[in-house]
Amino acid sequence: MKNQIYTVCAFDVSSEGYGIAKIDSAVVFVKGLLAGETARIKIIKSYKNYHIAIIEELLIKNKHRQKSLCPLNFKCGGCIFWHLEYAEQLKVKRHLLEELVKKDGLDLEVEEVVSSKPHLHFRNKVQIPIKDGKMGFYRAHSHDIIENDYCLIQSETANMIINYLKSRVVDIAGLRHILIKEGFKTGQVMVAFISLNELDARIRQLSLDLVERFPMIKAVIFDHKEKDDNVILGDREEVIYGQDYIVDELGFLKFKIALRSFYQINPYVTPLLYEGAISRIDHIEQKKVLDLYSGIGTISLFLALKAKHVLGVEIVKEAVLNAKDNALMNQIKNVEFICEDAKNDLDQHLRDIDAVVVDPPRKGLHHDVIKRIANAKIQEIVYISCNPKTLLRDIKLFQDLGYSADHLSPYDMFPGSKHLEVITKLKYRP
Repeated sequence: MKNQIYTVCAFDVSSEGYGIAKIDSAVVFVKGLLAGETARIKIIKSYKNYHIAIIEELLIKNKHRQKSLCPLNFKCGGCIFWHLEYAEQLKVKRHLLEELVKKDGLDLEVEEVVSSKPHLHFRNKVQIPIKDGKMGFYRAHSHDIIENDYCLIQSETANMIINYLKSRVVDIAGLRHILIKEGFKTGQVMVAFISLNELDARIRQLSLDLVERFPMIKAVIFDHKEKDDNVILGDREEVIYGQDYIVDELGFLKFKIALRSFYQINPYVTPLLYEGAISRIDHIEQKKVLDLYSGIGTISLFLALKAKHVLGVEIVKEAVLNAKDNALMNQIKNVEFICEDAKNDLDQHLRDIDAVVVDPPRKGLHHDVIKRIANAKIQEIVYISCNPKTLLRDIKLFQDLGYSADHLSPYDMFPGSKHLEVITKLKYRP
């Protein structure tokens, strides 16, 4: 069937943003086709049970289709929905989450997606790969570089810095990534050069030129990688200019952000996400709360503004030190941070805890963590997830151990992409 032309009508859209149609009994996924649209398509790949196709001619358009805001929509590995009006993006994301819930056999209501305002130029962090004399983004499903002069989801400041650097760094031997972090509230910016080679005079001079051109840059860091692998950051860093962190504000709180600090990338949605999570805990002012995977203490400190006491547990030593600094900077005393592996050292911390908040990485919770929380009969668990698939997997595991989940609350932390942050609450029901 490869290279053959067909006329199809999409009846749905996939989680990768492909329109779903049928040719006889075979499913075909059509790049960029929206639900309800009819098009002449060309098959570009054929497999046993499905085909991949591209649009040759769009015959009937979805009324919410728009001219793509980004010329790289579907090309770089990031955004897939800029040909769809933003309000409709939210509806599609909710629908996809509902379909995922049904597929997993769960009976959970999915609320409307909380939008990002604004939904453009929202990213406070960007990492740009450099390869084969090019600086840009990875093409979807590959390590090929697509060059780009302007990105809709990066901040205007990040776009300017990247364009300034582009012609100056692509021929520097060993340089693999440029990483930029920005405090949207404070305006402070960090730039990191990540290289397989040692720091040299050329990068030092470029750093000085960069700071002179962009005075909002308060930290320039050189990060040395030993291995040329897919891990972005190396093992050793050196401050070239300024300090080894920047400061930003979320709500009424200030946070020091180091190169390796995890900090949510959308500062417009993050406070809404944290407020939504905290509101799930009943009578929080009377409770001691455990925050697992506490990172630099962002959720912990928001919790501490209302809870009786908060304990943050994090395995990364640097993040724990960062969190302690953040507690001191905000003069918050009813919070404690410890460096431990939640998988191994959890039982002792669950004995005097009323509620648990978890915000794990994309792989979700380890089975041992789920069992230990359930064995302690913690009454309330608030689960924040950046991966609905592992969230639903973990909900089923908790349900088997005596918990029930309430509705799912999705937040559009990543406009233009397929991704969502989702909150749910699990209650123990013996």
